[in-house]
Amino acid sequence: MWCGDRKLAAELVDPIRSGDFNQALMELGATVCTSLNPSCSSCPASGHCLALSIFRHDSLVLVSDFPLKGLMVKQ
Repeated sequence: MWCGDRKLAAELVDPIRSGDFNQALMELGATVCTSLNPSCSSCPASGHCLALSIFRHDSLVLVSDFPLKGLMVKQ
């Protein structure tokens, strides 16, 4: 964690509705910021996104590039 994380969290998140904020971040990751096809142009956080400012999409490691683990078979 970085030194400004608590201050930033206090500014961004209403303590009474922190669960709503967390749910919104999870939805953003599941629908917009996907590993295979990120929609950075439609992302409301693209102006603050470290990954977008540092990386290019064609240089990112895709999830499908990782080796598959052995399948477990029910007996």
